[in-house]
Amino acid sequence: MASKSPHDMEIIRLGYPDDPPIPVQPGIPFPLSALPGEHWTTFHLVVDGEPQAVFQVETLGERLLNPIIASDGNGGVHVHIQGHRVLRFAPDVMLSPQAIKVNKEADRVDVAWVIDATQAGLKPARSEEEKNEKPPPAHAAWESHVAAMADLIDAMGSEREARMAMLTFGDRATKSSSVVSTDPWERGFQQISNIAHLTTPERAFRPMAGERLKELAGKMVRIDGDDYVDALAEALTACTGLAWNGERRIVIISGDSPGYSLAFPPPEAGVDTGYCRRDVDAAAMALHELGVEIMTVYLPITALTNPSDRIAKLLTWTQAQYQRLASLPEYVFVVGDGFAQETVLQALQDSPEVIGRSSAV
Repeated sequence: MASKSPHDMEIIRLGYPDDPPIPVQPGIPFPLSALPGEHWTTFHLVVDGEPQAVFQVETLGERLLNPIIASDGNGGVHVHIQGHRVLRFAPDVMLSPQAIKVNKEADRVDVAWVIDATQAGLKPARSEEEKNEKPPPAHAAWESHVAAMADLIDAMGSEREARMAMLTFGDRATKSSSVVSTDPWERGFQQISNIAHLTTPERAFRPMAGERLKELAGKMVRIDGDDYVDALAEALTACTGLAWNGERRIVIISGDSPGYSLAFPPPEAGVDTGYCRRDVDAAAMALHELGVEIMTVYLPITALTNPSDRIAKLLTWTQAQYQRLASLPEYVFVVGDGFAQETVLQALQDSPEVIGRSSAV
C-alpha cells in the first residue's frame, strides 16, 4: 500500500462531534465556521494520520474564517489568519466543550438568578434612627430591575413550568454581612464565606411567582465587598451544584461587581486582596458543559457622574467581563437600557439552535 503524502492533512473540529474531518491543503485558505458564542474556535490538525497539534483561532465575532496552514520547511506546520490571534497547543489538549443545543419548545425551564449583594442599588443595613434616610441613588434602578425580573418569571411560568433558584454573592464574611435581614442570607454567610442562597432547599429549583421573587429581593441589604473584585465566580461555581433538571437552563447575573479572572486580570493590582479563589471564565465553562445559558445584567453605578481615569478603567473592565460571560451578545443587558420581560423573552426565542463556548486564553 502506498504511503500517504506528507501533505495529507485534515482538521477535526473540537466540540462538533457530528462534523466529519475536513481535508485541507498547505497554503490554501480553508473555510472554518464558528458557532455563536465562540470567542475562539478550536480544531485538531492531523497530518498523515497522526495528530499534530490543537489550534485555537480567535473569531472576533466572525462566523466564517479563512485560515491558512503553512509548513516551515522543517516538518513543522503553522496556522495563520490576518488580524486574528492563533494559539497552538499539544495534540492531547481538549479546550472546547460540546455545544448547547437550545430547546426553544422546552416545557420546563430552570432559572438561577445570581445577585451581587455588594451592588450600589441595595439599601445598606441601618440602625433604627437611620431607617428614615433616603435610599441610595441607584435604588430606584434596582427596584425597577426586580420588577422586570418578577414580570419575566411570571411570563415564563404562564406558558411552561418555570422554576427558580436565587443566590447572592459578596466577597467574604464580614461584620456587616451578619446584619442582613433575611434568615437564609444570614445562615448562608455563616456557613459559606462569600455566597448565600435565598431559596431553600439550597440546591433545589422551585416554582416561584413574581410577588415572591420581589419579596425575597426586597429583604436584601447591601454588604461590604471589602475590595473591588468579589465572589461572582464562587456564585457561578455554586450554580453548577444546583439540581438542574429543566429542558432549558438559564443563569441570570445581576450586579456591578466583577469576579476573579486569571486570563483577564483587572487593569491594576491591589483591587483583589485574595479572598476569591474561583475563576469566572472556568465557572462559566463548567455551566456551559451542563447546558446552561448565561445572561448578564450590569447595574450602572449611577452616583458616579465623572469617575476618575482609574475608576473608569475598572468599570470598563467589569463591563467587558459581563459581556464575555454571557453566552451570546444578545444576552448582555444594562439596567435602564433594554432589560425588560419582552426583550429577554425575545432574545431567548431568537437565539440560535446551537450555542458554542470557548475557553478563556
